[in-house]
Amino acid sequence: MKLFLLILKRMRVDLFVSASGIFTFNEKGEAVNFTAQRYMDNNGTYSLEDWSVSMKDYKIFEDIKIPTKGDLTWKLKKGDFTWFNWEITDVEYNKPFKY
Repeated sequence: MKLFLLILKRMRVDLFVSASGIFTFNEKGEAVNFTAQRYMDNNGTYSLEDWSVSMKDYKIFEDIKIPTKGDLTWKLKKGDFTWFNWEITDVEYNKPFKY
């Protein structure tokens, strides 16, 4: 099955700080990946590297559809390094207290 991928580049400028990244969507309009460049700390040495967030297993919580699983991966020249696997199991929206 071929997936239609829509790539959206978004940039946000806030005072003198800017950030950019690329979102990739599937044919259902669900975000499936986000990539950006980030500084990686390697024992006090920093290098600008490609970084990726995968998103999958969409579920609906209080009428809002969100991804519930994914990975955070550094895309390094020597190979991918996945350093975090995430999962959302519950969501509470608009709680009237500070976190």
